[in-house]
Amino acid sequence: MEDESLYFPLFFSLEHKNVLIVGGGKVGTRRAKALIPFCKHITIVSLEFSKELMEIVRKERGITLIKDYFRADLLKTPFFVLAATDNPSVNEEIIAECRKREIFVNHGGNKTQCDFYFPGIARKGSLVLGVTSGGKDHKEVKETTHWIQRRLDSEEFCTDKKAKDI
Repeated sequence: MEDESLYFPLFFSLEHKNVLIVGGGKVGTRRAKALIPFCKHITIVSLEFSKELMEIVRKERGITLIKDYFRADLLKTPFFVLAATDNPSVNEEIIAECRKREIFVNHGGNKTQCDFYFPGIARKGSLVLGVTSGGKDHKEVKETTHWIQRRLDSEEFCTDKKAKDI
């Protein structure tokens, strides 16, 4: 067995949980898009928001944008926090404040500052698959997730099949 810790793949409901994303750029937008089907209460704080994120907010309910700097008082309600800014010192502050409050936190740019990994997600109906490489290879996760999604979307895949039939 490797020396590194393994992360347990845990699936839980975010329906009544609050999630905070700090950063409204490319990474924050990608994280928000992935969370929308699962979470009804997403807050994104940033000084700027991507054009794509602004379009998503116009169409989706349950996303709150706060145009401001990160402040520790934003950590009163989130179940977990995603540090997605392009400022390393802000990300470090987010990590420190979350850990002080025992709030799960993820910094996508630094696996040593992650309490959990944000998986690649493949879905078909109520079937949800999460893919991670333990923070080692984002490209492999992306390619594997797309490979799985193509198979789920294929006509050959049927969720009515039993495991013994596959």
